[in-house]
Amino acid sequence: MGTSAEISFTVEYLKKEFEKRDFGKTKFCLGLQIEHLNNVILVHQETYTENVLKRFYMDGAVPLSSPMVVRSLDVDKDPLCPRENNEGVLSPEISYLSASSCPTRRHWNGIKHILRYLQCKKDMSLLFPNQFRRFNWFCRCRILI
Repeated sequence: MGTSAEISFTVEYLKKEFEKRDFGKTKFCLGLQIEHLNNVILVHQETYTENVLKRFYMDGAVPLSSPMVVRSLDVDKDPLCPRENNEGVLSPEISYLSASSCPTRRHWNGIKHILRYLQCKKDMSLLFPNQFRRFNWFCRCRILI
């Protein structure tokens, strides 16, 4: 990733050092599908989100349209406040720790709520217009092998 000049320099350097092929613009990066259109780039997250849902056995969960449970400003009534002394810790077979820390049942329920929200929104994409300078690096991503 870089400016056109940086990419050209890197490509030429790699040609001298290694046998390589240029496969053009990036189509997948870190599990996300990248689609290059006129003046915009769409980053589709459906495959990545499905993999996350499968990892936590939430791929069959009922989708939710809200990203989080309603929280109270009163710390004593907040369903996601830190662990209380009398709360038991979840058993190791629940994969909460790879999603967050502080494994209590109510926190795991909060994580499951977020995952169910992702189930509802997994077909949404991120849109990056080319006109914004800080996103221009994304337009020039290439796969080199």
